[in-house]
Amino acid sequence: RVVSETLQRQLEELERASARLQELCPARLCPVSREVQKTLWAWAGLQELPREDTRAQIFSESPSGHGLPETPCEELERRIEGKLKEFEVLA
Repeated sequence: RVVSETLQRQLEELERASARLQELCPARLCPVSREVQKTLWAWAGLQELPREDTRAQIFSESPSGHGLPETPCEELERRIEGKLKEFEVLA
């Protein structure tokens, strides 16, 4: 009987604590929080894309091998090489 009463009091304390936690839960206070969480997850996923593109470019043989645009220096170097080849043909 004493054990039963002790367990009953502990159960009631746990139920009160549970009710307080549910009241304090940010998801219940702010209905937008789920939408915010989805947005944060989407943002984290988008942040991975540049990392993957950068890794792909680093490990590729050509700078634009994975659809990444040339940097201005690379484009200039390519154009200079093209002009030098034109001069060789004319010479």
